[in-house]
Amino acid sequence: MSNDLLRFEDEYLARYYSKKTINIVKGYMQYVWDSNNNKYLDMHTGFGVAFLGHRNPRIINAIKDQLDKIITVPLTFYNETRAEFIREFMRVVPSSFGKVFLQNSGTEAVEVALKIARKITKKAEFLAFLNSFHGRTMGSLSVTGNEKYRRAFEPMPYKVRFAPFNVVDQVDKLVTEDLAAVIVEPIQGEGGVNPARPEFLRALRQVTRERNVLLIFDEVQTGFGRTGRVWAFENYGVEPDIFTAGKSIAGGLPIGVAVVRREFGDVFEPGEHGSTFAGNPLVMAAARAGG
Repeated sequence: MSNDLLRFEDEYLARYYSKKTINIVKGYMQYVWDSNNNKYLDMHTGFGVAFLGHRNPRIINAIKDQLDKIITVPLTFYNETRAEFIREFMRVVPSSFGKVFLQNSGTEAVEVALKIARKITKKAEFLAFLNSFHGRTMGSLSVTGNEKYRRAFEPMPYKVRFAPFNVVDQVDKLVTEDLAAVIVEPIQGEGGVNPARPEFLRALRQVTRERNVLLIFDEVQTGFGRTGRVWAFENYGVEPDIFTAGKSIAGGLPIGVAVVRREFGDVFEPGEHGSTFAGNPLVMAAARAGG
């Protein structure tokens, strides 16, 4: 690609990332190549989505096969490819969880988790933690504890209290009955790769249960084996009420998932939530192949 063509990105594409001066043209498994045919070991992986490698043959073959069938089927209709993904996905989810909410990204998964918490509890406030990161859409940004992401957009739409991460002796004071939910990363990613202390998560679980407050684990960055278990919370022996996942599930295609405990059921009435592209067969085929 010529520099003349690349300048159209600079001229017309809105810039909200710091751009690297590398033109990536192809990738295969753990490697990518630029327009000068320089080969790189990809440790960026597209913010973590190419966890199974670029153009993983198993995923590519599944996508090609699905392209010959159908690409888009909304959630208002059944689809076998989607059902096959859900069957495979639930095999790696603890049996206490019973419903999956399909979305298009991690931030959307957090958005729906917050909506679920408000719907179930009929309460509106949240507790989150300093240096956390949960996304950039307005709801997920509200519970993101890194001020640099929120500053330009305040006031936020959700009322959120922020507390120090991993401070066990503050949990009893901070988790109050007026909260809809506490949202926490088992390992803070953007905050500096800070693992939660087991006693911290145990305290959150105990107090939230006692006070009818839901506990949400954001596993978008930690899920799918990144910590040695399928879900990071399995390392702690603590189960949330809701957890979110995303990034690597579909081998590079956009996906997000929120999973709720079995007793909550479907949560929403028809029309209270929706997503045009969520659960489309192309992404479902990729996600099933990558499972």
